Amino acid sequence: MPIISVVIPIYKVEKHLDRCIKSVINQTYKNLEIILVDDGSPDNCGNICDNYAEQDHRIKVIHKDNGGLSDARNAGIKSATGEYIGFVDSDDYISEYMYEKLYELIEKNNADISCCGVSLCTKNSIRPQAIEEQTFVCNNEDAFRYMLEGKNMLNIWVWCKLYKREIFDKILFQRGKRYEDVFFMNDLIPIINTVAVTTHPYYYYVLRDESITNSDFVTDDLNIITAYEICKNTLSDKYPSLQKQIEFRYIWSHFFILDKMILERKKYKKTYPFKYTVQFLRKNIIRIIRNKYFTKERKLSAILLFFGSPLYRIAAKIKSK
Repeated sequence: MPIISVVIPIYKVEKHLDRCIKSVINQTYKNLEIILVDDGSPDNCGNICDNYAEQDHRIKVIHKDNGGLSDARNAGIKSATGEYIGFVDSDDYISEYMYEKLYELIEKNNADISCCGVSLCTKNSIRPQAIEEQTFVCNNEDAFRYMLEGKNMLNIWVWCKLYKREIFDKILFQRGKRYEDVFFMNDLIPIINTVAVTTHPYYYYVLRDESITNSDFVTDDLNIITAYEICKNTLSDKYPSLQKQIEFRYIWSHFFILDKMILERKKYKKTYPFKYTVQFLRKNIIRIIRNKYFTKERKLSAILLFFGSPLYRIAAKIKSK
C-alpha cells in the first residue's frame, strides 16, 4: 500500500486539535504519514503536536514562524514523502474511512484527484451538503463546471480530496492570499485530466464564528474577487462552454463581499470597496437577470440593490436569519 501524506496546518486551534488529529490517526487506511505544521501558533498547539509525535511514529511535526495557511500547506508538501497527498484543516475532522475510500477511488479510476462529500457541522447539527449520494468520474472541464456551479457534487475546497504527488511538482499554494483554494483551483484545473468523486460526506467541516467566511469584513476579503477575476481572464478562452458559469462565479464574488459589509454594524457606505461593489453589481444587473445560475432570490436582491442599498440590506438581513 502506498504512503498517503496528510498535511494538517495548525494555528490557534487548541480546543479543536485533539479531535482532528485523532480522526486522522484512526483511519482504516494505516499507511499514513501525518505532517503536523505548527504555523507559529501562540497557544499550546505546538506542545500538543509534539506529544502526539511521541505516541505515533507516523507523525512528524514542523515548527515554523507564522506564514499563513498557504505557507503552512507548502511546508507540509515539501516535507511529504508519500505518493499521494491530502489536507485536513485543524479545526475539522474526518470519517475513519475517508482515506481508504479516496484511495480506492483514485486507484480504480487512475484519477489525478479523488474527492468526497462534506457535512457542515454546527454546535447543534451535522448536515450533509449533497442531497443525493453519487459516485462518478469526470474530466477536468466537467470538474470545473461542478465547482463553478456550486451544486455540492464537487467543491473547490482543498481538503476532502486526495491528490497524486506529482501535481505539487507543478504548482503550490499562493502565499498571503485569503480564499487560497480559489487561487489554487485556477492553477489546478488546467494540469489535471481525471477526477473521481463520491458525494458521501466523509469530511466534517466545522462552522466557527471566527472562521474567515463568518468573520467581519477586512480588506483582504477582496482577494476572492481577484481570484475569480483571474479565473475569468485566464480560463474563459480555454473553456468556452463554461462562459456563463465563470461569469456567474465572478459576479457572485461581488455579492459575497457586499453581503459581508452590509450585514455588519460598521458603516462601510463611504468606503471604496462598498461603492465599487454596489456600482459593479448595478452595472451588471442585466447579466445577473439573464444568467440562469443565479437563483430567483439573488436576482430579486439585485433588483432591490439597483433601486437602493437600504432595500438590499433589508433583504440580506432576512435571508441571513
